[in-house]
Amino acid sequence: MAEDKKEEQKEKSEKIQSSKEDKKEVASKEKETKAEKKEERAKKKKSRKEETEEKKEAKKQEDKETKEEKTETPAEVKEEKPEEKPTEKKEEEKEDVEPKAEAKEEKKPEEEKKEDAPPATEEAAPAKKKKINRMTIEEIEVKLKETNEKMGGHDSKYAQELLKRKRFLEN
Repeated sequence: MAEDKKEEQKEKSEKIQSSKEDKKEVASKEKETKAEKKEERAKKKKSRKEETEEKKEAKKQEDKETKEEKTETPAEVKEEKPEEKPTEKKEEEKEDVEPKAEAKEEKKPEEEKKEDAPPATEEAAPAKKKKINRMTIEEIEVKLKETNEKMGGHDSKYAQELLKRKRFLEN
């Protein structure tokens, strides 16, 4: 019997040790998977950063190209104009002034449209309603008449609040 007990204890201790080893293996596997996941996240993060940097660089290049185009156009215009005598320059300056005046005239209708637009929006905006608790008895009676005509009675919440305020002010 003593031998049986010893054998059982050995088996139990072996099971415990094997379960501990299994737990250690599971824990190590979990650590490995966590480490792998962290590496994947880091790779994704790096790739995202690289993408954003590439986009920024592309934008910078586009901006540079547009700036170059803008700066090239005045230079090209200067190259195209041959040098002329001073009297001819004055005539050209006069001609240049006239197109500018036309451009101002073209802008005026746009400005007029802008000026016309704000009053239309102001008219369309409803007047701010006065709070019921700040109305006088006369104002409340006027509003009650309006609600009676528009809503067909005093069943609405607004009308009920008006009536409540009227009773409060009368007392």
